Amino acid sequence: MSVNIGVDLRVEGLDTVDQAHRVADAVTEFVATERISRAEFPVKTAVVRRRPIVKARTPYPLIIGGFGNWSERFEAGVRGAITGVAPDAQIMFEYDYPDEI
Repeated sequence: MSVNIGVDLRVEGLDTVDQAHRVADAVTEFVATERISRAEFPVKTAVVRRRPIVKARTPYPLIIGGFGNWSERFEAGVRGAITGVAPDAQIMFEYDYPDEI
């Protein structure tokens, strides 16, 4: 069964802006292996209260088949990409289910 899903990602606990850029690049590379384009999951860096962060949000819902298996694989892959660059990063995922009433 397929579901429409929105995905939010936030990464905190980064040391430098350069590290944030490297994390963003690593996430973007992994997401491409899931056949999700940059337009579908744009990954951005920012500085909030003098601390670099990485954030990403789907601008519109993705259609995902087998969401339970996909979400586990997706989160593990994103976490692996991030911790390969920033082992102490705090990684937060949030899912939105726009079709739920």
